[in-house]
Amino acid sequence: MIGCASSTPAKDTDDTFFEPLTSIERPSVSKPTEEPRSERSEWIVRADSLQRILNEQIPRIDTLMQQIQLLQSSRVAALPDTAPAQKKEVIQPSLPAPREKRAPAMSYDTALRVYESGKYQSAIGAFQELLRRGIDRDLEDNCLLWIGVSHFNLNRFERAASSFKQVIDWKGSDKKADALFMLGQTYEQLGNGRQAKTMFEALLKEFPTGELAPAARRKLTALESTK
Repeated sequence: MIGCASSTPAKDTDDTFFEPLTSIERPSVSKPTEEPRSERSEWIVRADSLQRILNEQIPRIDTLMQQIQLLQSSRVAALPDTAPAQKKEVIQPSLPAPREKRAPAMSYDTALRVYESGKYQSAIGAFQELLRRGIDRDLEDNCLLWIGVSHFNLNRFERAASSFKQVIDWKGSDKKADALFMLGQTYEQLGNGRQAKTMFEALLKEFPTGELAPAARRKLTALESTK
């Protein structure tokens, strides 16, 4: 019945293992006539008993360590985060469909959801954690791209440019077109129209029929009109 249960939590019988050991009971040696062999046997029995207790608790210790590692890995998603308003509308890469084949891919999808929620600083931490732990190589450049886009949304354009350049230099990256376009927009925000124009032209040269080609042409037209 709600409200009638005791406020004192039930104590797990195994919790005594974690209470500090203040002393070890010494075997009785009050009888001087006892043989030393008997005293040593009592110590051996006591040591065996403590070793058995330790062996029984090892699986529990391993479980607790795994829970600590999971909490440390997931804490980045709980960081308070507010993104500054964008100065003007920009085009960003479309979010890919979720991947479900392996655990690392699921973690990648979780990081994408953090990004999609607008918690860009937390998203940066999540993608960096994936790269630190090790993730499928075909997702490493994706993580770098979203780190760059998150920095872009936080108006950290120099950091964003660094991430986009890493993706562009990534051999065989399937995110190169996105990185070229985002780097062009980054140079726009930095006031470097010449470099922005170079990026959009590079995109059109390498991906003339790609999804971002029409947007790149519009960007080039706008840059030409500002001369």
